[in-house]
Amino acid sequence: MIIDEMGVPLQDKYYEVDSTIQLSCIVRAMRMPSSFHSVFWTHGDRILNYDVTRGGISVKTDLMNGGANSTLFVARVNKSDSGNYTCSISSAQFYTVTVHVLNGIDFVSGESYAELHHGTATISSPQWKFIGTMCFVICLLTSLWPQGEDIPIHFLKSRINR
Repeated sequence: MIIDEMGVPLQDKYYEVDSTIQLSCIVRAMRMPSSFHSVFWTHGDRILNYDVTRGGISVKTDLMNGGANSTLFVARVNKSDSGNYTCSISSAQFYTVTVHVLNGIDFVSGESYAELHHGTATISSPQWKFIGTMCFVICLLTSLWPQGEDIPIHFLKSRINR
């Protein structure tokens, strides 16, 4: 299986332009071919293990009895690095992940598109300020409103929608 840097199994992975792809392939409890020497990484149909034309590519493989761990690093990625990445030990034993290289930041949230796709986006400082201000206003209104009386919802709506 192919996992990310957090050990999570992958089918799709999102990266930002100029970041570094890091994919790890874990091969266990498989019959290793007699001619097995390494785990091969491909991008589309191009073998990456010995690629010297692109630059910024490295593969680290640890062979062991009954399996292997192999990690692919691709530095300074761009849109052309998007696509299927496959680790294989033979034509019959392989794993594939689709990598998406995204360009830019979502101007509404202030988060990178890659973080938004992975669900790792955080609330930015301006958003926290807005949330804090709203909580303060609601607390202030409820503390100033005469006790025992309900706050009319239309009153709150008219203040919030300004």
